[in-house]
Amino acid sequence: MEDGADLVAPFNAALEAATDLEQLETLYVYVPLVESAIPGSLTALTRVPSLRGLQLEDGWNVPLLSDAHVAELRALTQLQTLAFNRVDTPLLRRLLAPPHALQWQELRGLGPLTEADAALLVSLPLHTLQAKLAMEHADFLLQLPQLTALTLSAAGDGPPDTERILQAVGGCAQLRELKLLDGVKAYHLHFSSAQLSNCLARLPLLQKLQLDDAAMLTTLAFLTAGSLRRTLHELVLRDFSQRVPLADLQFVLQLHELRALTLRDVFDAPLSSPADLPCLLPHLTRFSQDWTFW
Repeated sequence: MEDGADLVAPFNAALEAATDLEQLETLYVYVPLVESAIPGSLTALTRVPSLRGLQLEDGWNVPLLSDAHVAELRALTQLQTLAFNRVDTPLLRRLLAPPHALQWQELRGLGPLTEADAALLVSLPLHTLQAKLAMEHADFLLQLPQLTALTLSAAGDGPPDTERILQAVGGCAQLRELKLLDGVKAYHLHFSSAQLSNCLARLPLLQKLQLDDAAMLTTLAFLTAGSLRRTLHELVLRDFSQRVPLADLQFVLQLHELRALTLRDVFDAPLSSPADLPCLLPHLTRFSQDWTFW
């Protein structure tokens, strides 16, 4: 089965059956084809007014969408979430070519983000964004006023302007969730505690903060920034390349509204009495910690 021609009829029939599901909100479509081509038509989905999320999965590659498929996806103006395995720049340009009436709040599977890609994304009312920056800044974030959840990293193919990037992140005043992914290799974000402090002080609604693979942090003092002590409900710190002093646990203990806490290879020594943390943080209900000796 190389071209999927014999899948067209059953594919169309399956999507036609979905139109009878009056309360269908999320649809997952998997097409295991060698050439990653989606058979049939997506037109039937325009008759599912309750549909809010669509995931098209077809292996590991960028999907081979015909012009007809792209037009059909652009006609699904009721969608709030569209997910692929991977979206490259050419596909993004086809999906978001102006003018359009799309209301996608999340587009999953984005590849390394260029300035041209970002200029297209700001035409969407995005609430959630996972971005790997293939550019030195993230100024486009300031054109996404509805953004509430952000995952950010650098593509690693050029030096990012981390100061400017975190300035832009700090301008996203509606953020509830922020994940920053770093790394030890050159051209990652390599954010400092001072840069984080300046950024986090401007996020008055932040409830979840996750930092992975921090390479340059020497302290957790940024946890005292802004309103974090009153708003932060979940904190995840994992796999710090440069361990911070165990004494910096004091900054974690000032986050009195924490409900969930994950600490993995953050400190330069293991916690002396981890069982005491739920007592010291009165609202804590989930706690996970791990420490590896180097």
